[in-house]
Amino acid sequence: MRKIVIILCMFSLVLSSCAFIRRGEQADPKLVQELMVRSGLDKQLEQYPRMIQSGLEQYRKNAELQNYTDEEFAELLRHVQIAYGPEKLKDSVQRGVSGGMSDADLRPVLAWLGSPTGEKITRLEENASTPEAFAESQTIADALRNDPARVDLIQKLDRAMKGTESAIRSTQYTNTALLTAVYAEYPPGSRPSAEEIDELARSSTEMFRRQLKQVALRYFLYTYRSLSDVEIDQYMAFCGSDAGKKYIEVGHAALNNAMLQAGRELGTEVGKMLMQREQSGAECQESDTGKGTMVK
Repeated sequence: MRKIVIILCMFSLVLSSCAFIRRGEQADPKLVQELMVRSGLDKQLEQYPRMIQSGLEQYRKNAELQNYTDEEFAELLRHVQIAYGPEKLKDSVQRGVSGGMSDADLRPVLAWLGSPTGEKITRLEENASTPEAFAESQTIADALRNDPARVDLIQKLDRAMKGTESAIRSTQYTNTALLTAVYAEYPPGSRPSAEEIDELARSSTEMFRRQLKQVALRYFLYTYRSLSDVEIDQYMAFCGSDAGKKYIEVGHAALNNAMLQAGRELGTEVGKMLMQREQSGAECQESDTGKGTMVK
């Protein structure tokens, strides 16, 4: 379970979700769909199941998930594909954005995304959202850290986008959803309270905070490596504008809600798998004990 949480933590950086959806005037669905395409979110969400699957497979190669049998691991991957299905995620995000932004809110954002710098950034973010790109970012981005001025600028951009902190915050919410769903399958006597689950989710997220910050820095250095300093300044200016702030707040909130729903669904299935394993183990022990008695 912990390894699944780590993977979700790391790949939350790709989408950088944050807190709560603000309800307001319903936006035109066509404008919301245009936003999904121009921002690159459509393509990023299509890659998300592959990202998680790739991470799980890598952890298994490194003996981190060896306690899963081949059948159990295949079942886990199947549930990931279902819970984080791209169309399901897209629908949830679109509803969240439509409920939190008006047409007037969307138009300046679409104008920015249609600018030369906005279009370039979208392409870079789309290209960096694949498992292959994420793996490459961990191998070549360290060389990019040799330029202190560039590192400082990327860290400022990260803060302007609320990237790392939003991903960490989203991870805690997702952890809570996963753990709640998993433990819901356990007998009442062995089920932790809601407060205990919240604390477990918080502590496990905090445990990986430093690791996440390092991963985030490498990932953002890699993603935006071809942007000039001027283009990064333009991106930060957009993030600091009224339109940019609301876009970040509402868009990321919609993503967070979609991830929470997917986390609950995956957690329920993982909980069932764990319970089946425990029951199977108990039955095997009873069977072995019975055989021993008969021999005596």
